[in-house]
Amino acid sequence: MLSSKKEIKDFLKGYEIETVSSSPEAFSKIFSSNPEVIIAEEEGWIGDLLEASEDEGIPVVVITLDRNISHSVDLIREGAFDVLIYPFKKEELILSVEKAVNRTKVHGKGKWGFSLVGEAEVMQKLWEDIRRVSRADTTVLIKGESGSGKELVARAIHLLSARKKAPFVSLNCAAIPEELIESELFGHERGSFTGATERKIGKFEAANRGILFLDEIGEMSLKTQVRLLRAIETGEIERIGSNKMIYVDVRIIAATNRNLERLVKEGRFREDLYYRIGVVIIKVPPLRKRKEDIPILFNYFMKKFCEENNYPEKEISQKAMDVLRSYSWPGNVRELKNLVERLMTMVNSSVIDIKDIPDYILVGVDEEKSAVFGADNLKDFKQRAEKLFILQKLKENDWNIKKTAEVLGTPRSNLYRKLMQYGIIKGEEKE
Repeated sequence: MLSSKKEIKDFLKGYEIETVSSSPEAFSKIFSSNPEVIIAEEEGWIGDLLEASEDEGIPVVVITLDRNISHSVDLIREGAFDVLIYPFKKEELILSVEKAVNRTKVHGKGKWGFSLVGEAEVMQKLWEDIRRVSRADTTVLIKGESGSGKELVARAIHLLSARKKAPFVSLNCAAIPEELIESELFGHERGSFTGATERKIGKFEAANRGILFLDEIGEMSLKTQVRLLRAIETGEIERIGSNKMIYVDVRIIAATNRNLERLVKEGRFREDLYYRIGVVIIKVPPLRKRKEDIPILFNYFMKKFCEENNYPEKEISQKAMDVLRSYSWPGNVRELKNLVERLMTMVNSSVIDIKDIPDYILVGVDEEKSAVFGADNLKDFKQRAEKLFILQKLKENDWNIKKTAEVLGTPRSNLYRKLMQYGIIKGEEKE
């Protein structure tokens, strides 16, 4: 249960309650905790909260100071499950919450499936940016590293916007061959080119009145950029093989993990298109910039995976969590999600320990810490330090055994013995 008023805990003993004090924190908690009921004091952002909770199927009990009955009716129309006028009796709150909980059990809740969870300051700012930009209808450019959650930000904007009931259409520009991307965007008529056996509706038409999300837009060719810019500025598109203009009402959200400013200077991305799509820029922080969220994300992914696959949840030791917090996470949140699924699937024990953490992560943590993790005595420390040192050199030399042995100053036969001793699985061995 989510509450914005700590005093309510006294009225609702027996319920698990989390308290928040700001709208970004509230949205973050909704998507990470997926509560059965939200109890919210009426604030300026209550409308956004009601919209988000409606999409999730989570009932909201609103507490208001306005004693006007028509105001309470308006809140109900906007999506509130119930309205309590302050001050209210304890019994009124309990009854309202019980009804809301029963409603959730009967109808169930929605599933955002988002990993935009966390309590770090940078995530609170991100949620505030999402909430603000969702109110407007301007183009948005989302910047962030691969795996950081750019598409999730775009979907959050969609679900909090006035276009939430219209389509959200996504296109990965890097995954479509250059000769086909214009057909994907604008569609084509039958017979317009070899292989066009029937008319095809493009992404722009499919996203009419909704949002078109263009992922990895930095990979788009200059030729396609010209047509895209015209479509954004005029709202008109033309299918390949047709001379008929089609008007579409589409909001564009683009994303990239590349430096578009540098591409503009190099002449590989149109400057006018860059300024057109970047009216508002949102930056998604990499996981290494919010390491305090790693335990929260780990538990979130674990609970989600175990629920979906009927697996028992596991604990993670403090040493193992220290390793995860010290790793740089080049693959960001996606990499952590994949690791959690691997650990839940492959670890038999009910507790995940240091021995269960993959070697590539142990190698990737701070050098002065890597050998210490998991070592209980001097012998363990020496062996772990040697294993990690060998792994690092193998990685640096692209798993070339001969070259690695030369760098280590040891015969190749001795290196093979070490690989067997430490159970190191060779990658693509190269001579």
